Amino acid sequence: MVERKSIIWNINRSCIYDCAICCTDAYHISSKNNQINVRIDGLTKMLSFDRDKSINLFDDANKHLQEKGLELILEDKLRILENIDIPVKIDFSGGDPLLLSENLHVLFKSSEKFGKENISVTATGVGFSLVDSTFLAQTLGHIDFTYDHSVRSKTNYRPDSYNSNNLRVIKKLSKLGVGTTAQTPLSLDNIDSSIIEDIFYDLKDAHVEEIYLMKIFSVGRGSNIDLKQPTREQYLKAVEKFKELESKYCGPKIIVQSILNETNSSGITHKEKYCISNSLNITNLGLLLLSPWAYDGFGNPKTPFIAGDLKNRKLSELYDENSYTNLLERLIFEQYDKK
Repeated sequence: MVERKSIIWNINRSCIYDCAICCTDAYHISSKNNQINVRIDGLTKMLSFDRDKSINLFDDANKHLQEKGLELILEDKLRILENIDIPVKIDFSGGDPLLLSENLHVLFKSSEKFGKENISVTATGVGFSLVDSTFLAQTLGHIDFTYDHSVRSKTNYRPDSYNSNNLRVIKKLSKLGVGTTAQTPLSLDNIDSSIIEDIFYDLKDAHVEEIYLMKIFSVGRGSNIDLKQPTREQYLKAVEKFKELESKYCGPKIIVQSILNETNSSGITHKEKYCISNSLNITNLGLLLLSPWAYDGFGNPKTPFIAGDLKNRKLSELYDENSYTNLLERLIFEQYDKK
């Protein structure tokens, strides 16, 4: 069996939500009085454009962002797909990749090239609701979404409608026969036993197959706030509670991000400090990164992680099998510890 490299492709940065912990600092899209408003740079800067109501709001915003060089045009996205010349599994993420109609063409071509079982999408309820469910079933092997707080309680890190919209749409999509995974970053906001139970029961009732327990990484917009991490003991207790519920109800299946098992007493790992990951990342502008977590507070990729530009070169040329072996040493001695 061919070993496939895992890639998270942040194919665009447009999103309808302005989550405080967005790891890529997605562009927040809204409209008012026949204008499109786009907040960028950690939500500190506003771009405004005249609204063309003949097309989808997000396609309209994307057109203007492409003109400013803040998003790639479709031809560049297809060129990147051509340059992925080794066996891979691709998770399309963002922003929200399903907000843009042109991304559906890239999804279709990716599914044709690598097989639907190797293509997944991580999106929001809004994005999923814009796309025909038949297309999703025929094109994707897996659907991922974030659900990190019960609809019956509030979180400091998400807009109020974020989790509820995700859950509402996933209840419908879980009937498609496509695998579904809820990504649940653990924080001090959601590790109490009662909240864990609410999250689990919500996802169980929605017939979600898997719950992927993750850390919240202090990267992207999350690096601009005081993001207090749970301790190792708190993480382990939360994981134990989820697994207890899995055993009691025979699912959803609990999957634990490997880095959770490596946390020290403060909840931070050496690997996390330097954003080491087993997945590659493609930025919204086509750069190949050695980690999907290597973004600063304004969504810019951190220089030591940039392997090259996939618009111009083949993945096989850019990918060095020793990259991960040498990356940590490079970061420690060349950049981060000199600051």
